[in-house]
Amino acid sequence: MGHIFGKPKPKKKPEITEEDKAILQLKQQRDSVKKYQKRIKDELDKERQIARQLLKDNKKEL
Repeated sequence: MGHIFGKPKPKKKPEITEEDKAILQLKQQRDSVKKYQKRIKDELDKERQIARQLLKDNKKEL
């Protein structure tokens, strides 16, 4: 009967291991690379659109 009214056990704070830190760093790098790739892709798409428009207007240079 004492286990019902006993003191609750203190919860331990989970330890962050070196492996956890390394995994987090890899995920952050992956996200950073994806952002960079998207930015480059968007920039290329914009440049292609400008080039198409210039060709359509028979302009060889800006």
